[in-house]
Amino acid sequence: MATVDLAIVGGGLCGAAIGYQCAKLGIDVLLIERCTLGGGGATQHSRGIVRLYDPNHALMRWAYEGVDCWRNWEIPGPTPFNGCGVVTLLSEQNVDKARRAILEYHRESYRLILFDHASLVDKCPWLKKANASLCDEFAIFEPDGGYCNPRLAAALYGHAMRELGGTVLEGATVTHIESTRSCVKMSIDGRPVEAKLAVLAAGADASKLVAPLQISTVPIWLSCFQGEIRFPTSCVVDETTDTYLRPEPRGYFYCGGADDAGRGIDDPVVAMDVVNREHEKKCSDLLCDPPSRPVYGIRGADGYTPDHLPLLGFGDDHPTLCLATGFSGRGAKYIPAVAKHLSSEIRDRLKGSLA
Repeated sequence: MATVDLAIVGGGLCGAAIGYQCAKLGIDVLLIERCTLGGGGATQHSRGIVRLYDPNHALMRWAYEGVDCWRNWEIPGPTPFNGCGVVTLLSEQNVDKARRAILEYHRESYRLILFDHASLVDKCPWLKKANASLCDEFAIFEPDGGYCNPRLAAALYGHAMRELGGTVLEGATVTHIESTRSCVKMSIDGRPVEAKLAVLAAGADASKLVAPLQISTVPIWLSCFQGEIRFPTSCVVDETTDTYLRPEPRGYFYCGGADDAGRGIDDPVVAMDVVNREHEKKCSDLLCDPPSRPVYGIRGADGYTPDHLPLLGFGDDHPTLCLATGFSGRGAKYIPAVAKHLSSEIRDRLKGSLA
């Protein structure tokens, strides 16, 4: 039976980031991915909006570190971060949360600015003039935010991990995981492997390997549009309609938020058509010059917990298995920070097991 110090199941953004950080600490790492690094699950389809503000204060604390990780990318190669700025159109009930966030998190190196109607129209002339009667301050602008390319980041993390002596198994499937008090036993393509510690970073598939986990699989639907006259140049998150826009080079942009539109439709072509039409409507509601039709559509999946908080760390009932899963649609912004914290805990636990 093959034995390793640390096995990581899942080579998406989270698993690859943890693998890299652990390899930096001198840990012998085996990273297992059933597709290619970054080529499966939510990492493949995520648009990776990187912002600090979040209505969930726990996620905002993580994002406080995460945005710095993206903006100060440390791995050689093309940077996966694009600093185009992020505008969040606040729901009326979240305006006070935004004010508190600015008081707590605004700093010179990462700015949070509360916009009134006139400021928003001036900064984002491509947005339709919102209803200014709702409240005097209704948008938060993060000029230092933007978006990342999760798939590129996962590949860069994996390459750097290999350079540090780690091992990556791509195209390999884990079919069984058994966590004991002293080790984790697993089957990789039918072959037994034993690890002193393991990390479960399998996203929406985590609950298939370890039960019971409170993770539900939620579809991610995206439509890609080409702007015709004026188009989004910053990321936009609309809290009221759950719509988000993310720009691409050369006038293209993505629209998401119609996740429920295709639910229950068995034919994927019909479902994508329904979703595209819903995204067209969302673009029409948000943009001065909405595009007439999408260029193409994307369907992915993500893992959600009931409270939108990820499952992180070791537990009393699984002291050798670290959970790092259930990041929902808001995880990309803070996953690099999570990886740094978990790698330190993993190192300390491995030292304890060898003592």
